Amino acid sequence: MEIKGATAVVTGAASGIGHAVSVELARRGAKMVALVDRSSSVGESAEQIKREWKTDVLYFTGDTTDPDFRKHVFD
Repeated sequence: MEIKGATAVVTGAASGIGHAVSVELARRGAKMVALVDRSSSVGESAEQIKREWKTDVLYFTGDTTDPDFRKHVFD
């Protein structure tokens, strides 16, 4: 599957598996949309990915089970 230039949406992107997936997708050339439930370290993670992999990263903080949040992200 071609990833370079695609846009990837990753939940839990601030830490753990979600962060690891974000880094790997960025390494392969994807643009990132990071969704997190708290803003504690997402800014740092997004900046790290931007700096290291020279890709675009947008991030949103909210509850992915909330339909209004999902609408906000995807509109």
